[in-house]
Amino acid sequence: REHIQVHGTRSHSLNSTKIHIKTYAPFRHKSEMDYLCHLQAVVEILIKYDRLDFVLAQLYETKKVPRANTSPLKAVPFRLDLPPEALDRVLRGE
Repeated sequence: REHIQVHGTRSHSLNSTKIHIKTYAPFRHKSEMDYLCHLQAVVEILIKYDRLDFVLAQLYETKKVPRANTSPLKAVPFRLDLPPEALDRVLRGE
């Protein structure tokens, strides 16, 4: 989760990075199962805040591709466009 300033207001995005399962070298996860559990948690949070369809639409529309094994790592950001009350809940960890 990353926040940036867009037109003077705070915005958050979900960053997608690329990993290769067969040559999996831990980046933030200890195992493939940890990585898959993390993905499941991301999906559940997107559903909770009614952002899954919005993020999926961006995923299908983009031509950007994450790049692995580079420095710096290239991620693809997806806007969340959370309403202010949802953003407050996220930042409070609710």
